[in-house]
Amino acid sequence: MASLQKTIEILFSGTDAGLGRAAQNAGRQIEGLSQSVGSVTGPVSDWTKSLLQAELALVGAGAAMAGLAVTQAGKFRESTVEIGTLFNGTAEQVEALQDQILEYSKNSTSSLDEINKAVYQAISTGTDWADAVEYAAKAEVLATAGREDLSKVTTLLAGVMNAYGASVEDANDYSDVLFTTVQKGATSLPELASSLAGVTSVAIAAKVPFADVNAAIAALTAGGTSTSESVTKLKALLTELLKPSDELAQALGGVTLEGDGLDGVMRQLLDVTGGSAQEMTKLFGS
Repeated sequence: MASLQKTIEILFSGTDAGLGRAAQNAGRQIEGLSQSVGSVTGPVSDWTKSLLQAELALVGAGAAMAGLAVTQAGKFRESTVEIGTLFNGTAEQVEALQDQILEYSKNSTSSLDEINKAVYQAISTGTDWADAVEYAAKAEVLATAGREDLSKVTTLLAGVMNAYGASVEDANDYSDVLFTTVQKGATSLPELASSLAGVTSVAIAAKVPFADVNAAIAALTAGGTSTSESVTKLKALLTELLKPSDELAQALGGVTLEGDGLDGVMRQLLDVTGGSAQEMTKLFGS
């Protein structure tokens, strides 16, 4: 991943031999991103589980057995009926969704209102209603680890997964990527939630995996670029690579995003230009 980070720095910062300390640090961080992804959910899950158990212990068995007060039950039903309108749910489907939410809430530290908001957001982003509670459950692990709002994290996770056509079984992998991006870059889950949509459609068209998109964002933000600006720059880069100029196509020499990945393309461009910012800029016409 070091070539990916360095080429991005050259393209967008106009630096070559004189990469700054921050950029070099980012390179070392991104180089280990691939190895880091896939190892996050386990530790985070264990940590989150301990936290949930500790917080649940405070509730007490008596409160857990008390059930919903009449007023709260009424609000809960109104909320789930509203959720049902998102997918034109039948009475039976809405009731089944209510049961799923109530069952999940027994082992969640989030309130019913927070869970309902997360389920609402999951369905709003295109998630099947039958999978919405499971998405919320996966998002809660990530939200708890990042100390962020459950609804916003659910929107982020469900949104990118639906965009990439991923199933709920892939949620842990996507959570790992997002958590690692926050760890390795200088960004946050809310910033990613508000910005990622700006590049996902182009990345999908270019067949760039979600992990590579986030590696690039981590590299850019670690080098001092804001999350929103990083996404804008990455989108511009991918757009040019999708329809390369004659000069860029010649420089790529048959290396493609689909066949060689973003890192492979960046490695080729580094080799061809010798890491020269001036030569790289010529290829991208900016």
